[in-house]
Amino acid sequence: MQKKVSMAKNEGQKIRLILNVITPDNLDKKFKELRAFQFDDMMSKEECEEAKITYDEEVHKLTDEKIRADILETIVQNIFRKA
Repeated sequence: MQKKVSMAKNEGQKIRLILNVITPDNLDKKFKELRAFQFDDMMSKEECEEAKITYDEEVHKLTDEKIRADILETIVQNIFRKA
């Protein structure tokens, strides 16, 4: 249980760090990093082609169940703190 809480805390810290260092120069890279946290394995067909992965709709398609609400909440809270 404690390990799970620690992992969630570390993940939150990583997300806040990414959000704090976003600049126009690294926006694409940081956006991809945040997207990886938020959507895990979800990819568009084009992204699968770029990564040379066969697109499987069951694995890669974004659904409401696959969205990580905890990550989304961390991102939104950080944005509002800065606003």
